[in-house]
Amino acid sequence: MTAIPRQELRFHPMSNGEADARLFSWRGGLYRALAGHKADLCHDLLQKGVIEHLVAKGLLIDTHPTNLTLEPYDLIVLHRSIDFPSYPFEWCGEMLKDATLLICDLQQELAPLGLTLADPHSWNVLFDGSKPVYVDLGSVVPANSVGTKSQLYSFCPFVLYPLLAMSQGQTRIARWLLHDAVVGVREAEFSFLTKERFPELRIPALVAQEGNVWRHIRERAADVTVPLTDTLWSDYSDDVPPLTPCDAWKAKQHNVHRVLCQLLPRTVLDIAANRGWYAQLAATMGSRVVALDTDDAGITRCYADARAKSLSVLPLSMDFTFPAPAYGVGDKRSASATERLQCDLTLTLALVHHLVFKQNRNFEMIVEALTAFSGNWALVEFIPKEDRYVSEWWSERFCWYTLENFIKALGRRFCEFTVLPSYPEPRVMILCKRNEE
Repeated sequence: MTAIPRQELRFHPMSNGEADARLFSWRGGLYRALAGHKADLCHDLLQKGVIEHLVAKGLLIDTHPTNLTLEPYDLIVLHRSIDFPSYPFEWCGEMLKDATLLICDLQQELAPLGLTLADPHSWNVLFDGSKPVYVDLGSVVPANSVGTKSQLYSFCPFVLYPLLAMSQGQTRIARWLLHDAVVGVREAEFSFLTKERFPELRIPALVAQEGNVWRHIRERAADVTVPLTDTLWSDYSDDVPPLTPCDAWKAKQHNVHRVLCQLLPRTVLDIAANRGWYAQLAATMGSRVVALDTDDAGITRCYADARAKSLSVLPLSMDFTFPAPAYGVGDKRSASATERLQCDLTLTLALVHHLVFKQNRNFEMIVEALTAFSGNWALVEFIPKEDRYVSEWWSERFCWYTLENFIKALGRRFCEFTVLPSYPEPRVMILCKRNEE
């Protein structure tokens, strides 16, 4: 047995309220320290192969016993780390739906064993690429230790209610309410957002229902459709070529492929990804990828593509210039997007001109944002004023908008610049390496 020096570990702030099931990081690994009844239960589930079975079904995070000790805990287990933690307010409706189905499936697997989830809410789910997985092992408890009403007050405001609100076209409001990790979507807000269309799925009606409430919720959730609102960018990537090199590829696609082959980045962040063709390309080449966009239709299509192809792409709804901050005082219960999503390589394609001409950003602002997300390399596209779109927006007040000035601004944070052809001409891409700090 190896004792873990307490001064070497870091407890995870999201488990600070779990005295008998603390999550912590130590020497690059992610562990959970269990005490008392939770330690006994976990040991029993490991011995009987229950955890292995749930992991194999894709319901629970990979968990293994260790020979480590930590006072005053009775059992230390090792969890597989998820590269990119994400939060429910960053998910599209289809991701929240899949998280809902996951929780219901896990509940139904646990029920015959006399077990249940004490906290079946969306903050206990992470996406491993395009696959949701339940990560709070400490939430698994004997079924007789928690009531259905208590579970539903954890589940409905953070999972079911926002999903049903999204099904009624209220995705933006539901997502903002999900920022509140304490309250979520209240019943009154749920009734208002859904125009009282789901009285049978409110907590009192579910508590009163006979039989397996989780099977009932799953059946209803499986039929939910979240409508997509068409925007200017909804059909931006409808005509997509294959993900393998072919004659249909343009110079831009060939050069992004060459960069990926050259750098072999472990992680890639595709900023303003839309449907995520380049994100999917990077994933087929072995990278673990995050795709960001503000267009819900694009993110949803990216998620559907990644899920259908089993690609390691995590699509998130996020504005690159307004990344999610850290939430919470002191322990920062949830980490900032720049901390969670920084990648070896960032792709910023067909975006800079929009930020300048439509959002009034200057080069310095854009470079600072790129720096926050770029671990080692950035590949950023520049579209000069001669471009047919930019020429319509350009005026003398944007005289500073030149490739030379953009590279100069990049030079404050990056180095080793390589200019590559893009498509259509005269667009170019700049590959640059982040300065060591």
